[in-house]
Amino acid sequence: MSKKRLRLGAYCDADNIKGEKILETIGLRDVLDFEAKAAVPLSSVMWYPTWYRHDAGSNFPSSAVELAKRRNLIPHLVWELCLPKGNPCEESIPLEDVVSGKYDWYVSSYAKSAKKCGTEIFIRFLHEFNGTWYGWSGLKNSRNANLAAKAWKHVVGIFKNEGATNVKWIWSPNAICGGTPDSGGWNHIRNYWPGGDCVDMIGIDGYNFFPFMEVEQPLLSFDACFAEIYAQCVEISPPEMRFMIAETATGEYSAPHAPLPDKASWIRNAFEALSSPAYERIDWLCWFNVKKELDWRIDSSSASLDAFKTIKDILL
Repeated sequence: MSKKRLRLGAYCDADNIKGEKILETIGLRDVLDFEAKAAVPLSSVMWYPTWYRHDAGSNFPSSAVELAKRRNLIPHLVWELCLPKGNPCEESIPLEDVVSGKYDWYVSSYAKSAKKCGTEIFIRFLHEFNGTWYGWSGLKNSRNANLAAKAWKHVVGIFKNEGATNVKWIWSPNAICGGTPDSGGWNHIRNYWPGGDCVDMIGIDGYNFFPFMEVEQPLLSFDACFAEIYAQCVEISPPEMRFMIAETATGEYSAPHAPLPDKASWIRNAFEALSSPAYERIDWLCWFNVKKELDWRIDSSSASLDAFKTIKDILL
């Protein structure tokens, strides 16, 4: 691995408290811990702010953004379309309400706050729209993928009107490593594509869930997770569009007869793939560093951590 071209981001949440208050609550504790263990600096920090009432003031996380800025970290906001403490899978804000303008005042206020902070910000809105779980998915909106595209364009348009050009918009399909309903038909990602004029980067999510979802999803290498959807994204996007792996990780596993018998080998294989011409458009890797469905953390074992430390060989 000799091609140094990636930048590294992470979601650092050792206590799995997921939410908009993570940086305000724990500061940079988990970020600093991640950097110390990985022995490399992060370029971005990710967290999951929610929306707010359409008639309320902005809940833009100004203090957290400022905290990241002081550490030279690009804030990466996975802006979940639900109210605080709401379940994004069951209690999301209807896409129709976004498109109709019900939340325009709120979105405009958020955009003004983002502009005022004066630093580059990644916003990943409606992430994993092609999955089956979130309330903003095509499946949970009468299989209407175009509705998500309309909501995306509506929100981005408000930010542009407010002059919030420091916000970079990350359009984020899920690799659906276990398969998804009709991914070749109504749920193909092309039907969600809002156009290159309102997308700054494509960010793909994908995980090796083995053995947590062993029946639905066998052991999958990085290529098995990402190659197909990466090719689809290349096909629908302009040639100058850049990419990120917006969320990925693998848990610990033991498969002694497999080509990648454990987490450490999976990590090394992923870094080798990312350094190859096959993924030439990918500029960012964001690791989901939390113990949740599986122990996704880079230090879930000493062997896994040693493997992750080799990322220094492919970073800018």
